[in-house]
Amino acid sequence: MMLIQTRSMIIQKGYSDQVVERWSGPSPIMEMPGLIDFSVMVNKRNKEQEEVLVIIRWESEEAWKNWEKAMYISKATVRKNRKRSQTI
Repeated sequence: MMLIQTRSMIIQKGYSDQVVERWSGPSPIMEMPGLIDFSVMVNKRNKEQEEVLVIIRWESEEAWKNWEKAMYISKATVRKNRKRSQTI
């Protein structure tokens, strides 16, 4: 069964284009098995902030969980390497 994941980010007015640009460039998610596609939308109706909504479609819940696990491991490795470089 397909899984649809949504992520909503509230961004300071004037900065949503930068977030959209980050999602538009090369990303490890593009190579992830089980990814169907994703869409990025911006709501600029609020005068004080903007909302960036990302909708990601996965082939299955298992494919999504594999992505989340891969991201957790990647972030943990980055934190570990930062700590190591700070102690040198």
